[in-house]
Amino acid sequence: MYSKLLTIKQEQYTAQINRYESGLMIIKNAQSFVGKLQLNIEEEEPKLKILDKELTEKRDKLKIILDESEIKKEEVNKATEEQNIKVEELTKMTNEIKNEKSDTEKEKREALNLADKLSNKDLIEINS
Repeated sequence: MYSKLLTIKQEQYTAQINRYESGLMIIKNAQSFVGKLQLNIEEEEPKLKILDKELTEKRDKLKIILDESEIKKEEVNKATEEQNIKVEELTKMTNEIKNEKSDTEKEKREALNLADKLSNKDLIEINS
């Protein structure tokens, strides 16, 4: 009976030892993998610093370009506003000229109608 119990306990301990050994093997593999990853990171770090510097320089240049573009956009908007004001002024002047022309033509027609109504006697009187 004790030998059977001893055999059961030995089997349990052996299974437990095998699990621990398997777990240790997994941990060693993970440590090896982590070590390789750490080496890769250390190898890539200088490249990452260079890329970071390049990206910073490009971002700064892009900011300058965007600022210049914004200034040009404002200049274009201002020039557009000025042109729109000039167009409005010219349109107003054109309408005034058309109105004056219309008024002048109306006065001309009225004068011609009055001239047609004048008799020879009236014309002699006007010339004297």
